[in-house]
Amino acid sequence: MKTTSLILTFCLVTILSLGQSAWLRDLKLAQRVAETKNQLILVDFWATWCGPCKQMDADVWNTPQAEAFKQNFIPVKIDIDQERSLASTYGVRSIPMLILMDYTGKVLHTSVGYSGKDQLFNFISQIPKDATELYSKSSAIDPKNESFSALRDLGIALQLLSEQTNYEPLNRSFLTQSDQYFKKGSKLAKQESEINEVQLLTSLNWVYRNNPKKAIKEITDNASKYINTENESLMYYTLLLAYKKNGDQDNYDTYLSKLKNRDDADKFLSKL
Repeated sequence: MKTTSLILTFCLVTILSLGQSAWLRDLKLAQRVAETKNQLILVDFWATWCGPCKQMDADVWNTPQAEAFKQNFIPVKIDIDQERSLASTYGVRSIPMLILMDYTGKVLHTSVGYSGKDQLFNFISQIPKDATELYSKSSAIDPKNESFSALRDLGIALQLLSEQTNYEPLNRSFLTQSDQYFKKGSKLAKQESEINEVQLLTSLNWVYRNNPKKAIKEITDNASKYINTENESLMYYTLLLAYKKNGDQDNYDTYLSKLKNRDDADKFLSKL
């Protein structure tokens, strides 16, 4: 065990000193590299007999363009015949299968099959290159003593991660998990203001899903819960983004004016 740990440490130091774009073959090592570099991990589950896997290598992975994108995440190749237990752990039943995960091994997004180089390039070019906020909030979670604030903050971290990508399936995966943390956090809320906050944050996720009309309806239907509370500025901020995405300049200007009159306006205005 000690020898294995020393080997992993040596490999980690070497990778960090030389830079990393080549495929790793050890997921545990990749997790340590990812944690150190604050990057996500992309695992390619494959096999030597897999025709689509070979085609994907030729079309995408063996190109200079892919080499450049691989600097933004930790690339790992896992041969399912050699790592049957690992493939089983991640439910690999069809290959090629690409799994984007964090340094703990939590799955963030899954892509099964090879649909062509354009789609795959669209995916890998949009993988967020900085997972610092996600990792910071993930490490604050105590599975034995979860709290509203920790779960809310992790939901926000995934929300922020979604802003780093324009690849719709990946954006959707981040926001779905963000919603799950908000929902889980609301069950631990001790005050009505906390419940209302995650409701607004969930509405904000609809804006990021390019469905501003749903966000606007949810907020305006419940506006009385937010006005004259600590969540009023968050309400105005969410409506601002929704009306901006909806192309409604008049309402955007109206709520921008309302937000500017709030004492805590600066922390929201800085995000616009």
